[in-house]
Amino acid sequence: MFKYSIFVAWSDEDEAYVATIPEFPGLSAFGDTPEKAIREAKTAAKGFIKVYEEDGCDLPEPNTITSYSGQTRLRLPKSLHAALSQEAQIEGISFNTYVINLLSERHAYRKINQELETIKRLLECQKDNVIIETSTQRDLISNYQYFGEPDFVSEPTLAVKVH
Repeated sequence: MFKYSIFVAWSDEDEAYVATIPEFPGLSAFGDTPEKAIREAKTAAKGFIKVYEEDGCDLPEPNTITSYSGQTRLRLPKSLHAALSQEAQIEGISFNTYVINLLSERHAYRKINQELETIKRLLECQKDNVIIETSTQRDLISNYQYFGEPDFVSEPTLAVKVH
């Protein structure tokens, strides 16, 4: 029974699905489908395991799903404990609920900032997708009617489109 974690994702660069096994750094396998990438990763892992065993190395432990009780012990400076207790009392909620609210807000704030950073990076990458088109002023204004001689110079101008 295969007990190691396998992550599969599509790779535009490789134009294939890529399967990796975190317990074996550097192991990756490719396939036209997720299933084929997984099969290839398992085959590669068997090769890794064989080499580990031949070299007398300990095999990495498989990652496991951890369950959490929802309880933790937290040590606070007395002054912070007092300040948080007072704030909870003012809010009319328990100390525990107040701390949960603070942690939840901070966690949400961090997640939002991570998303914003991702968006920022994506937008910065779009700078490379700018297509520069050149034209002459005569071409740019050819849709207009002129009465008399136009007084423009046919110098090249630059138009920029973002796709």
